[in-house]
Amino acid sequence: GRWCDLSTAERVSHGRCVRSVSSDTEHRSEFLRMLPKAELHIHLDGCPRINTLYDLCKEHGIQTPGNTPETFRDCIFPSHYNSLADYLRGFAYTTAAMCTNSAIERISYELAQDQWNDGVHYVEVRFAPQLHVNSKHGVTVESAIESVHRGLQQAAAEINASLGDSEPEFRFGIIACILRSIQDMHGRGLSEYYEGILEADRTAEHASVELVEALISMREQEKYQSGDETFPVVAIDIAGAEIGFPAMVHDTAYRAATQELLLSRTVHAGEAVGPESIFEAVAHLHAHRVGHGIRIFDTEHLHEVGGKKLSGSDRRRFVEQLVKYVVGHDILFEVCLTSNYQTCPTYASRPQDHPLRRMLDGGLTVTLGVDNSLMSHTCLSREYGIAIDNHGVSRTELQQMIWNGFRKGFLPCKNTNERALYLRKIRQKYRTSILEDAMVHPYFPLHHHTPLY
Repeated sequence: GRWCDLSTAERVSHGRCVRSVSSDTEHRSEFLRMLPKAELHIHLDGCPRINTLYDLCKEHGIQTPGNTPETFRDCIFPSHYNSLADYLRGFAYTTAAMCTNSAIERISYELAQDQWNDGVHYVEVRFAPQLHVNSKHGVTVESAIESVHRGLQQAAAEINASLGDSEPEFRFGIIACILRSIQDMHGRGLSEYYEGILEADRTAEHASVELVEALISMREQEKYQSGDETFPVVAIDIAGAEIGFPAMVHDTAYRAATQELLLSRTVHAGEAVGPESIFEAVAHLHAHRVGHGIRIFDTEHLHEVGGKKLSGSDRRRFVEQLVKYVVGHDILFEVCLTSNYQTCPTYASRPQDHPLRRMLDGGLTVTLGVDNSLMSHTCLSREYGIAIDNHGVSRTELQQMIWNGFRKGFLPCKNTNERALYLRKIRQKYRTSILEDAMVHPYFPLHHHTPLY
């Protein structure tokens, strides 16, 4: 008979029997949604709700294709993109619309609510504050960060007010992004801040140092110094065009962020450039985590590291040593499947070629993120479903990837006891979510490579 027609006892006794595909798919989606998750790789300017973005564009006189949010979305944010440039053009609208402190706060608030509705208990929202500096509307680096903080804080207060004492609360952190280069990435001009940097004949390196200086100034505010509030910025990141723009030029900013602020460090690396970019991130910038990192095994385009030419055997040896290093140092890789499919033609046509399976088999520490939910039409629970369907992720691997998100998150806490208590609540919530869902148990694999579904 059909799986959905069986009693719970019959389901358990039958094990992995024939299923109703539609009911199973819906059931799995709901199960993945209710599991407590940590979202560590999500860009604020890639995640506005389409209705909100449309409203803000109209409010600020930004021309949009189509006369409704739906037609706007279909034109600029399709489900499939023809190129990386096609994928990136949506950011021209999101960054332009985020031109006031109130707009930034609203988008942050709604992002937090959307995350909670997808079962995310901890989120790290990353954005480049200098992209939004706008003197006409009173947006500074400091006010942009404070606006994100207010939006997230308001959402967290509303969410947590309805929870019991044993429930793990919704928590958040902010990651401040440095841009690898100063260029008109989206075809609508640079932000006011970056225009000023270029006019003064300065570089991206100057901008990154100034961002850290602004963070240091913020941290000196009385509310943070007194301990009344926890400083909301938990880490620094490098994002933007990877090809031709090495992260090493931002070494001064990274050293200052560590020495003056004790900030954690993540770096976008190995998304468009190979293992040498990941090596630079972990060996020179001492990144705790790597954003994407999917080209770690790519020896084909690896010809030199640090000016040294590498032969075929040298390339293989270099990659082997790099993998050994990141595994040994428990460096987390924040993998974003749908985004990778969309920006890499090979993965779009053959998703099974994505290296997630090889990363897991190689012992790398991995968690999943959405990158940009608006551009990719995705959410974190959907990303885990894709990992199961396309990459044979097992129950053990699913659980470990989710736990890696909490374990390696830059969770802002006043002390280690607070962090330990929160993680205990998360573990209990995870166990409860599984135990309450008896229908899922028979689908869980018994062996490492047996798919969940």
